[in-house]
Amino acid sequence: MGTEMKQVFPFEDRTLTLRDGRRVRVRRGGVGDAVAFREYIFRVSPTSDQIGLYQNEVGPIEDYERQMRRADPVTGGLSLLAECEDVPGVIIADCCLNTFPRRKLGGVLILGILCDEAWRGVGLGRALLEASLVWARANPAVRRVELGVLETNPGAIALYESLGFVAEGRARARFLQEDGSLVDDLSMALDVGSAGG
Repeated sequence: MGTEMKQVFPFEDRTLTLRDGRRVRVRRGGVGDAVAFREYIFRVSPTSDQIGLYQNEVGPIEDYERQMRRADPVTGGLSLLAECEDVPGVIIADCCLNTFPRRKLGGVLILGILCDEAWRGVGLGRALLEASLVWARANPAVRRVELGVLETNPGAIALYESLGFVAEGRARARFLQEDGSLVDDLSMALDVGSAGG
């Protein structure tokens, strides 16, 4: 199993037309995108209570190099980055399938997805998720995709369920929101293959 995850499984870049007619380029990201990725997280964090940090907690570039490395093709993960066709180099959404650094969790990927506020509600999130799951199902080294979602995000929960994810657990009062409220974190998972089984 350990050697299978070292193989680079392909992803073909593509251009998508969203429901509102805007066009975006979706491509595989990597460690070289850490600067742009950090700028994106800094820009998006104030407009999303679904992200696990506040804007003043956005770390140095090295943090994002490490994060991008977990989704790097060499480790068996996938980082999809979306850019507006008219403004290349500015990330507007991402969907990452990150690997675990433990052999016993080989074939299990953690999904994270985020979208700039101006690009929400036009089908971009679904398109990124669908592309990621097509890739995961076709990759013989992947057996399971897991994610966490706040219970206060029914739209995301419905989207994940429509793609086959099943709720498996709940971490009560896990996230402290800016208004002082505590929100449960739901664990969801999707079995996509039999790697390592």
